[in-house]
Amino acid sequence: MEVELTYLARNRDNTQAPTLGFTVDPGQSMTLEDVVQGTFGTNGSGALLVKAQQPLVVVSRTFNEALTEVGAADAADVRAEIEVLTDGGRVIAYASTVDNRTGDPVFQTAWTHD
Repeated sequence: MEVELTYLARNRDNTQAPTLGFTVDPGQSMTLEDVVQGTFGTNGSGALLVKAQQPLVVVSRTFNEALTEVGAADAADVRAEIEVLTDGGRVIAYASTVDNRTGDPVFQTAWTHD
């Protein structure tokens, strides 16, 4: 299956956003480590647009290194925007932070769209 991945940088004109193509064989998976830096060769915040002609499962683990210096109470300032662009597309989104005092993970509000 041909998959197209586009990096949409935050607060920029993305009419010429960098786009890369990948082939994922049926029943196989693909892992991209540090996709913004490692795949697109840049830093910063933004969004990833994933396109395919067939149903596709996309899983993302997103980090914000600035949060390593703050406590879980400050996580309210972090946000993720998720948009389903495909009819019948489904999404489950959640976040967790680490309590700097105890080292325990803290589950943040989950959101589902079906």
